[in-house]
Amino acid sequence: MTESARNGKPRYFILDNIDPHRINSIIHFIEKEKDRTLLIVISKSGETPETISQFMIFKKLLQNTKDFRERIIVITDRNKGILKEIVDSEGYPVLNVPEGVGGRFSVLTPVGLFPSLTMGINIEALVNGAQKMALHIKNTRAPKNMAIVLASILYLMNRKGKHIHVIMPYCDRLSGFADWLRQLEGESLGKNGLGATPLKSPGVTDQHSQLQLYIDGPKDKCIMFLYNS
Repeated sequence: MTESARNGKPRYFILDNIDPHRINSIIHFIEKEKDRTLLIVISKSGETPETISQFMIFKKLLQNTKDFRERIIVITDRNKGILKEIVDSEGYPVLNVPEGVGGRFSVLTPVGLFPSLTMGINIEALVNGAQKMALHIKNTRAPKNMAIVLASILYLMNRKGKHIHVIMPYCDRLSGFADWLRQLEGESLGKNGLGATPLKSPGVTDQHSQLQLYIDGPKDKCIMFLYNS
């Protein structure tokens, strides 16, 4: 997509895997744009080996450019981790993850907000929406409390043997949210031999590939439809 088509917003690449083919293709592109590239390195613990190895690759790519240290932003723990040691020794700008916030809950910290800001997302509206939902959960009694209602439904479904929770977003904007919801449920509740299996299943795509299984297959699934109001 051209810069004018993006309305001046930056082109961005999210490296959440160590696939060498994708990394090489991004390196090939960035080599032509090194002086205009911002590298954002994110690891809550500062110890994630995949993140650190990718950081070393792209730091080497940028380090011969002007003011390259100002174009590497590190988001990590304030007190510990390999990334903190690198920041302290090499002097990169850093944003800290607040203490007591686990990695899977860090979307509304600099981990999620700073990259969103660079992409042109209205983070004020994002935070305001999250605050409204937090107040709703805190102040609303059942059965009007949406979080309590959803938790109760999923609990009852588990009791009935429906241990696969299918998350079907019918809105592309909610695809990432479905990924996050899957992570929250899987990492938070999948312990001690217990927990349901959260499964992302984007509609309409999976409607034409998986819906047959959901309807006529084993009755072990609870399906949640997501839409953007």
